[in-house]
Amino acid sequence: MNWVIVVLILWTLVPVGAMYILSLSRPAYNPKFLLLGTPAFYILAARGLRLEIGDWRFESGRWRLTSRVTRHVLHFTFVSCALIILISNLQSLLTYYHDPRYARDDYRAILQFIDANARDGDGILINDRGQTDVVRYYHRGSQPLFPLPRMRPPDLAETRADVDQVLSSVRRLFAIYYATEQADPQRIIETRLAERAFKARDEWHGNVRLAVYGIAPAERGARYDVGAQVGDEIALAAFRLDERAARPGDIMTLTLNWRALLTPSARYKVFVHLLDANDRVVAQRDGEPVGDTRITTTWRAGETIADNYGILVEPGTPPGEYRIEIGMYRADNGARLPIGASDHLILGKVEIK
Repeated sequence: MNWVIVVLILWTLVPVGAMYILSLSRPAYNPKFLLLGTPAFYILAARGLRLEIGDWRFESGRWRLTSRVTRHVLHFTFVSCALIILISNLQSLLTYYHDPRYARDDYRAILQFIDANARDGDGILINDRGQTDVVRYYHRGSQPLFPLPRMRPPDLAETRADVDQVLSSVRRLFAIYYATEQADPQRIIETRLAERAFKARDEWHGNVRLAVYGIAPAERGARYDVGAQVGDEIALAAFRLDERAARPGDIMTLTLNWRALLTPSARYKVFVHLLDANDRVVAQRDGEPVGDTRITTTWRAGETIADNYGILVEPGTPPGEYRIEIGMYRADNGARLPIGASDHLILGKVEIK
């Protein structure tokens, strides 16, 4: 028995068979997994062509070894066919390597951003444990990694407790979200972070999302009652702003306490702006309430919602006195909701050193 051939056949068929068996219990088919078996398949195909074309020819109902001239002709034919296949796939190869639409998820850029902005007290949360090795490969800093959840399917109480433990050990948190539908379909991690932390940044890198969270200090500013009506269905009952002087790179924390006067009829987004003395926006955070986990159409009349926001003071922000401006607008057309005679509300002043 030619064990080389047996190994190549198994190498070709095992990935296909494993994918089929896994797909019987849950959706697992993905064409990229077939790449595992393609090297063996191509070796088998090349070996077959070498035997059938390179040295043999069919004559009088059986195979006979060809002459040297004929072998050269068949070799030339084989090489020509290979070139035709290569040229016909050249456009696909160029697209694969040079078209950004087909680029793989750019973990390198994500980790370069984290490393460039890292400081003492930072941590990195990875919501898909399978991506931990990829993150470690590109990560150059010393920030601790927190792969969560620890089990699949995630346990609600244990995962929430794990998130709380992470938040108690860091000052800022970079969260890398990937394949959330499989890793955390209930969004336990992101919901807990929305409740306990202050999201300041949220952006997609291909199929991977990077969010940056601030952690509330032990001593925050006082809670201020407001009672300002926002549109016809919502009121800002109170707010709490971190009034400590901030430095570039810090994340200022803000909690807005909304009260639903009625069940909102539309989806609204919140904007939080950091304004300089000339009313220019130098930092901002827009999103649906509670880290996009409590859209306004799900609010019940009379309900109060605690809504956290982080304001990232970008490096290079000049020192001085700044103001915090907030408001709401429709998610479908961007129209701002009125707040009294205006469409925004100034909550107070903060200092940046």
